[in-house]
Amino acid sequence: MRGSKEPDNKYTKEMEESALCPGDDKADWLWGFLLHSEDTFNDRTNFFLVAESMLLVSYVTVPSTASGRCWILAVIVFLGFAFTVPWLCVQWRAYKNMGRLGNRVAETIPEYREIRADRASGIKANFVIGIVLPIVTLLAWIAILLVSLLCR
Repeated sequence: MRGSKEPDNKYTKEMEESALCPGDDKADWLWGFLLHSEDTFNDRTNFFLVAESMLLVSYVTVPSTASGRCWILAVIVFLGFAFTVPWLCVQWRAYKNMGRLGNRVAETIPEYREIRADRASGIKANFVIGIVLPIVTLLAWIAILLVSLLCR
């Protein structure tokens, strides 16, 4: 339709107050959105862990099957970096968004606020899974690259 503007699909406060989340359903909508965000976060983590594992296994396996094929190892290391850096970026953004969304849910649902306050100390599991794990994997790829270069 000419002259009409497409609706913005990003999560906004206006969306929350719109027909998507009327009155009493606000808490249900926010809770459902938080659960969906956490599921997506965990699904992404699983995908990247499987991909990284396959790359590491192939890096270890290739030297025994393809003698003198250094370019194959270089491609595997490049793919390791190519998967790990976006993984870290995507999970960092999702982690921050889930934190903001969790704060909104805590403002809306008193029971959630109490539970969240009780377990507020210590390192968060999502931080370890979504931020620390990709960083450690990136450091592993850096170590593999350095060892490969130094052993030549």
